[in-house]
Amino acid sequence: MIFDWVINCRTEEVEEYLSARLVRINGVYRQFDNYTIRTSTRNNTVNLSTRLVVDNMIYLTASWDSDTFVQGIAFSFRRADIEMATISEYDSIFFTMDVYQESIYYRIEAADVPIWVVFVLWDDGPLLLEKFRWDRYTGNGCEYKLFIGPPAAIKAHPERNFTIYRDVNAFIPQDFTNTRDFSILVPPGCAPSFALTSVEMLLTLHKFFSKEKFMAFR
Repeated sequence: MIFDWVINCRTEEVEEYLSARLVRINGVYRQFDNYTIRTSTRNNTVNLSTRLVVDNMIYLTASWDSDTFVQGIAFSFRRADIEMATISEYDSIFFTMDVYQESIYYRIEAADVPIWVVFVLWDDGPLLLEKFRWDRYTGNGCEYKLFIGPPAAIKAHPERNFTIYRDVNAFIPQDFTNTRDFSILVPPGCAPSFALTSVEMLLTLHKFFSKEKFMAFR
C-alpha cells in the first residue's frame, strides 16, 4: 500500500506537528522524519507531506474527536501493486485546507516529470479556485487538466475530465459547490501558482470586519 499523508498548518506550528504522533499506523504510533515542507507564497501556512510504502495492509487508529487530527490533515491510500509502476513516471503533491482558513496559496516547483496536484478538502461550503497558472511562462505556455476526484482510473472515467486551464489565456475563477476533492495535472517544466479560497469563511470574515468597523465609528 502507498500511504500519502499531508498536514496544513501555520508556520509557528511546524515544529509541533513534526514531532507529534497523531495517528497509529497498524496499531503503532509512528513519527515521520521525512516530511517535504512547502511554504505558502502569501500567508503564514505550511504544507507538510510524506509517503509510506508497505507490502501489506495499512489501517489507521486515531482520536477522531481531536481538533488537532481533524483540522488541516488529509491522507490517501493507493494499491502499491497498481501504482508503483507509475510513481517514477509521475510525482504527486497533496493539499488540504483547515476548516477555519480563508485561503491557501502555493507555487508548484517545475519538475522533469508530470505532477498531480491533488486537493482533499474538509470545508463543506463553496470553494473558489481563484488562480491556477504560471505568470512568468515562456514560449507557448503550459496547460493544466483538471479532473474531479483522485488521479486514479481517469482513463476508465472520461466524464471526470472537467476542464483545461492554459497559461496563454486569462484565468477565469472556478467555483466548486459540491466537490471536495479534485486533481490537476501539471506538465513537466511548468511552475504554476494557485489560490484557493473558502467562500463561506471569506464572507464570515468580511461580515466580522465590517461589524468591527461599524462599531469603531459609532
